[in-house]
Amino acid sequence: MLSSNSSSMHPVTAGSEPGLEELFPGSPSTPYPWGASPAHEASDIAHVALPLVQAFTGVIPVAGTPMHAAIGGLLGIFQVIDTFNRNKAALDDLTSRLYRLYCHLCNAPPALDPLEHSRRDLLVRKLEDTSVRLKKLRKRRLAYTSVTQAITGCSTDIDRYLMECLWSSQMQSQRETRELLIISRRREEDLQNIEQSFAALSVLPLSGSIAPGCVTLVDATGRHQAISVNWCTSYQQLNCMLRVLFERDAVEAQIQRRYIEEGKYDLCIDEGKKVTPLTSHKWSSIEPGTKIVMRVTIQQETSSLSGVDYRCHFCGAVNRLGARSVKYESRGRTVCSTE
Repeated sequence: MLSSNSSSMHPVTAGSEPGLEELFPGSPSTPYPWGASPAHEASDIAHVALPLVQAFTGVIPVAGTPMHAAIGGLLGIFQVIDTFNRNKAALDDLTSRLYRLYCHLCNAPPALDPLEHSRRDLLVRKLEDTSVRLKKLRKRRLAYTSVTQAITGCSTDIDRYLMECLWSSQMQSQRETRELLIISRRREEDLQNIEQSFAALSVLPLSGSIAPGCVTLVDATGRHQAISVNWCTSYQQLNCMLRVLFERDAVEAQIQRRYIEEGKYDLCIDEGKKVTPLTSHKWSSIEPGTKIVMRVTIQQETSSLSGVDYRCHFCGAVNRLGARSVKYESRGRTVCSTE
């Protein structure tokens, strides 16, 4: 729903609807074009009273029969009452519509750009002006013809305000939808590029030697897989490749994917006696032939210096590692297996 950043906006409750007397504190105090000036007031009184006076003059024989005068006078009174009732009902309807428009503006999402913000401020100012006009109309004599004309003018203005507000909301929704579609298409393109790269690598023969332009990824199950060095230029890029790599139905892939989703893993370069951690803040240059090891991390209390039993939270497999193996940032490591 609508919300404006204008300083003149205040929270709205259902109890504040009748009359909209307090909707817009600090509204403009410029003279109302349909205000009850003395000359205008006299004209309205004449329009109401003249038909009654003319009707009752029928009592005089020269002007007409007494019966005709009596009927004409009653019809004039009924006409005034009818005008009063219609004006009052129309004024109540306008007040209710203005209240709904005000609530719509107050509960709208924040404006995303200066143009939208400016458009809402303009609507707020128009809303305040209409509120002042309605408050003045309630103080007028509702049987006057000028009040009917003023109500009609307010109704036309409110209709226009509502159309502008609806148009503004639709434009913002369409813009947000387009932005979401663009983001979705970009993600699909990135995923397709990764899948195509992985499909091309999967047909390469894996022998004892590393394929040119590739690195070896040792996953948490100990399996070796060749990955193009082009996908190892950054931590984020390699992580995207891992997510695609484990998008398979195999149990091992599903378990490793869960560790990745929960962030319970790390990556390092295994150079035999030297292990270099790979993080988003510290990323080494990856050369073809490099061995990258993926390690899942499990927190386990140690009670023995000879070794530690690590149990996978997902598959239940237990791996016993010697105390010398638990040296990497005190996080531990395990090789997940379903066998």
